[in-house]
Amino acid sequence: MIQEATESLIKALQKDVHKDAVLVFADDVFEVKRVPSVILQGPSLSEHGRRRCVAPSFSNNTRTMTTEKSRHPRYYHLDFELIVTTGTEVDMLQMQEKVAGFLDSNPVIQIGPWGQLNLVESVPLGSHRRVNLSNLHQCSAKLRLEDCPVYSGEVVVGKLISSMTIQFTGDVNSELNLKP
Repeated sequence: MIQEATESLIKALQKDVHKDAVLVFADDVFEVKRVPSVILQGPSLSEHGRRRCVAPSFSNNTRTMTTEKSRHPRYYHLDFELIVTTGTEVDMLQMQEKVAGFLDSNPVIQIGPWGQLNLVESVPLGSHRRVNLSNLHQCSAKLRLEDCPVYSGEVVVGKLISSMTIQFTGDVNSELNLKP
């Protein structure tokens, strides 16, 4: 799910902010060759420990009379740094406005058929100081996709009980048939 969430975020940025937005993994060295440039760096993961659950999860399908037992997922926050590079101050102001509009119109990101994740701006674009060793203009922001579920993949499949017969023996001989 981490890959799908990251891909969905980068596609949304490409659609609404800059068509050439790219993903660079955390701590990788990168070079901006064309401006304007939008780079999403990350994700860095941190577990949301308060949502951890050790109890098993059951999913029953009465149509096929089967059950699936699995572990509850662990939830991780995916932290990204968004780095914008432009040639002029005017272009930077326009990119800041585009990013702010993107975050305002996308409080959640749709992750394929799996649902949505909250998109949170931890540090607004331009409020975080960035060392710039070129004559280009750069600023960065920090974004977070919250509570991305990660499943163990361990699933035990079984059959549901469709009928049950209870027999009593001894002084009284009787039979009880229970059917759903």
